[in-house]
This record gives sequence, C-alpha cells and structure tokens, in this order.
Amino acid sequence: MKKAPQTLFGMQIRSNKEAHKLMIALNMVGLNVNIPACRLIIKAQESVSKMGGKFDLETASKIQVENDDYFAKMDDVFNKKVST
Repeated sequence: MKKAPQTLFGMQIRSNKEAHKLMIALNMVGLNVNIPACRLIIKAQESVSKMGGKFDLETASKIQVENDDYFAKMDDVFNKKVST
C-alpha cells in the first residue's frame, strides 16, 4: 500500500512546533492566524525581548524577509514533491 502524501500544512507543523502551539491557542481565543504568521510573531517577540526599546524597522524588515523566504522554500520543496 502506498504511503499517503505529506501535506504542506503537515510540513509546516513538523518544522514549527512552537508556532503550531501558538496558532492553536490564538485560534481558540478567536484570533485566526496561520503557522507562518505565528512564526513571525515568535521571531518578533524574541527580538523585542533581546533588543528592548531598540527594536527598529530594519530588524522588523529582516525578520519578515527571513520568514517569507523560509516558507517560500518550504512551498518549493512541497511543490516539487507533489509534481513528481
């Protein structure tokens, strides 16, 4: 019997367990967010904690670009698996 294909959502969960936990909690209280948004929240919170009042637009931009690239690469890997 053939193994069921992995979903993109499943890949996101397995590679971002903390973001998945946050997503569940936020969704339970009525804030409907996805795993990429939760990963972005976590990264921003970590930076704010480290930088305190020195958090700036440059740091915010770097976090957003890194997050976008991270999930774009995951999408590419998933699409290559699906198309083969």
